[in-house]
Amino acid sequence: MNDQWNRRRTRRRLVGLLAIAAMAIAGCSGAPAKVATTPPTKQSSDSATLLAAVTSTLSQSFSLNIQQTITGPAFINTEVAGPYDMTHHNARLRLTESRTISDGEILVVDGKTYVKWAASDPQHARVDIDELQFIASPIRQAVDPQVNLGLLAGARDVQQTIPGKFRGTIDFAKGRAAAKASGWLAEFYDAAIAGMKTSASPATFVARTDAEGRIVEFWLKDVYLQCGERICQFNLLSTYKDYGVAVDVAAPTAVRPATSTDNERL
Repeated sequence: MNDQWNRRRTRRRLVGLLAIAAMAIAGCSGAPAKVATTPPTKQSSDSATLLAAVTSTLSQSFSLNIQQTITGPAFINTEVAGPYDMTHHNARLRLTESRTISDGEILVVDGKTYVKWAASDPQHARVDIDELQFIASPIRQAVDPQVNLGLLAGARDVQQTIPGKFRGTIDFAKGRAAAKASGWLAEFYDAAIAGMKTSASPATFVARTDAEGRIVEFWLKDVYLQCGERICQFNLLSTYKDYGVAVDVAAPTAVRPATSTDNERL
């Protein structure tokens, strides 16, 4: 997302993207037998329901569509779409990026990632994502549903306005701590924390769930990021459907090692 991020490297694995804790608030007075509990508020109940939906979503297979836009100093629109099996770490994703990529493909096979930048490319590049945790590019973020839905770990003021529809704000400092973020993800949160100081209003989100309590839409808007010396605006819309879809994908036969050019494009 800026040159400074793209130069930093770390081998740390991204762990704990969504830390969901069950918290009980109790008070007591007198003998131990007399224990008074404070019932959860509707807001805390709505928040727990939303985070449970995220957990359910990230344990299944689905067809996803993730669109991210970054405005200022340049406009970048990235779209990733296709079936994704979170349990077996398999995916077949179509990649479009407004600057240079029109018909790219990302395959994830047993957790290994292969990238083809155009349909005419004769080979896929084998990309070691663990070696690219320093990258904060729109593509790197969009490829991983855990990163996108993991932003809800910083949700505040959650309200279920009607059954299955949630609204709230995102506290990036809270989200950073919950995600135990390292590498580029930590820097993304830091950029959001710094950028949001320039905004009079917090980042807001809308999320919808289906009858089974799974995420079907997550819309995040009005996020401001510190991009070097400038402020960028970041918006995200992700949809999830076709739960239980089979992801038919195999490792490509024509594979080459990723080059520095591949890594820069990611």
